[in-house]
Amino acid sequence: MPLIIFLPIGAFFITILVGFFSVLVYNILVPKLGGLKLEFDGDVVKKIPVISFALIISAITAIWAFIMGLVLAAVITPMYSLISTMPDNNITSAAGVNLPSGSGFEAIFIVALIIGLPILVFVFGFIYSAIIAILYNYVVSRVAKISLKFEAINRDLNELKNIPLLQNALVIGLMSAIIGIIHSIIFQNYTEFIYNFVIYFAVVALMAYIYNFLAPKIGSIKVKLE
Repeated sequence: MPLIIFLPIGAFFITILVGFFSVLVYNILVPKLGGLKLEFDGDVVKKIPVISFALIISAITAIWAFIMGLVLAAVITPMYSLISTMPDNNITSAAGVNLPSGSGFEAIFIVALIIGLPILVFVFGFIYSAIIAILYNYVVSRVAKISLKFEAINRDLNELKNIPLLQNALVIGLMSAIIGIIHSIIFQNYTEFIYNFVIYFAVVALMAYIYNFLAPKIGSIKVKLE
């Protein structure tokens, strides 16, 4: 019973913090890297420019990876130092693992978390985001296109009034199914694309429904479009 109460409350505040920081990082990066560019035809996203989309998405995820690297280094390094200084401790001897000792290894470990992890996340995030944009532009958009219904507040500021439910759920479901097919070919799991389509279709449809329900009551997403 406590979990039924505390989990939604905790998720609410964590999502607010993550969303606030992500938007803050995006606004800081836009003058340097350029913003998220989408080619609209009315309310429909006709095309996603690959490079600009992949660059801004991978940059934001890399900054999050840097923060996570700092947190992990702050938590794991003292634990590692403690364990490595314990002679023949039960944990390492039972597992048959001898942890390397010395400040040199700890320094390499910290550098790998704080510098190596963000670089890897940026590279793979850029590749993955570029693949997503390419799939949308040349495959999925031939079946269905993302639709976002904006309404102008003033000359630059617009609010997202409505997210068409089935259309956007179909787009995301198809994209995740294609990625599942690619993953299935590599790892020989030939049912993954079905699972991906069903799960992502349902999640996006539910999120769109919740957004459309809440937006008139608590306010909609507002963006500056140029």
